Amino acid sequence: DYEFPDPGPLLAEIDARLAEIDRLLGPGERTRVQGIGIAAPLSMGGWQQLLGIDPALSDRWQRIDLRDEVARLTRLPVELIKDTAAACVA
Repeated sequence: DYEFPDPGPLLAEIDARLAEIDRLLGPGERTRVQGIGIAAPLSMGGWQQLLGIDPALSDRWQRIDLRDEVARLTRLPVELIKDTAAACVA
């Protein structure tokens, strides 16, 4: 549980989940996965004042590109869409 995600532990969790999916699918099923979709606010670090986020945590979010960071963890294409747009499309 957390009040606001920290990019380090979040990316470690994503990496672990991707490895678990890869293991569970096995070689024959992996080709069925075509990519990874992320729905998130576009500026995670921009919520500092509104939500009272620790400035250091906000700064860590300002310095990373979530799509690029997740793409480094996988061979799959990664797409990022604003969370509210994803909700509307869904």
